[in-house]
Amino acid sequence: MFQPWETENMNTSAVLKTPEIPEKIVKETKCPEPINLRSVLAYLKCQGYPSYIHSKNDKSNFRRQTKSFYLSDDVIYYKKNSVCVIFDEKQR
Repeated sequence: MFQPWETENMNTSAVLKTPEIPEKIVKETKCPEPINLRSVLAYLKCQGYPSYIHSKNDKSNFRRQTKSFYLSDDVIYYKKNSVCVIFDEKQR
């Protein structure tokens, strides 16, 4: 029976060495692109996805991002604060 404290008879190459632990790798997170509010307006009016969205993943990401908006009388509102979205920079 092997007893770990009796290693003087064992060959040193047979003793297991602990593997080196690599440095912690920090993943670079991709910042989400800002959503185009005119595309959100068109999507909420049931006009379909924007032309720049092609893949299934892009479509699901776009749907997820548009969940924070709702449409009332052809005006987009942000759900969290019920704030009207203003497109014109001068009116902001």
